[in-house]
Amino acid sequence: MRTLFRWTLDVSYMDILVILLVHGRPMASFIQPKAFWQGSDAKAF
Repeated sequence: MRTLFRWTLDVSYMDILVILLVHGRPMASFIQPKAFWQGSDAKAF
């Protein structure tokens, strides 16, 4: 049960990474949220 739980966590982390890569969100967006929301990507939302 523990291994299954850890495997699920690993899959969720991978899914998050894949989503971030697919949407092309750079790490700078997390470091500088203001610059990110003021950018052209804000129109996507």
